Amino acid sequence: YRKIRRTNQFDAPPNCLDPRFRTNVQADVFSSVAARQKLADSHASTPLEFIEANPEKFPGVMELVESVGLGPIFGFRHDWNTAAILHFYATVFFHTSNRQISWMTGEQECTATFAQFQKALGMRASGVRIHASSQKEKAKT
Repeated sequence: YRKIRRTNQFDAPPNCLDPRFRTNVQADVFSSVAARQKLADSHASTPLEFIEANPEKFPGVMELVESVGLGPIFGFRHDWNTAAILHFYATVFFHTSNRQISWMTGEQECTATFAQFQKALGMRASGVRIHASSQKEKAKT
């Protein structure tokens, strides 16, 4: 799974008959990985109160959450569209070399810079690159 996710499916020739996906790899990730692992359910609740009350179990977590402004996002408690979340996970690609993110929503391909994506989510830039492939790249600002 990790190996195929390193390949940018937006650079690959389109080969999927389902217009929600550019490639069969994305469709397979949607049905075989994202749905099976119930990735959308992981967003149902992030227990920040529990994490805050037990810092010894979660060293540095709240500092990271606060440094990038994830508190409001983690605290978001509303109904959501599970299929849309799984679709995002199945199609998202993080371009660490040029700091962009690409994904599909419906049949639409979308691309944004990391800064645009962070701003849309109300996050602050932290200098931490969580999707970088090496520790050296993760620390770059």
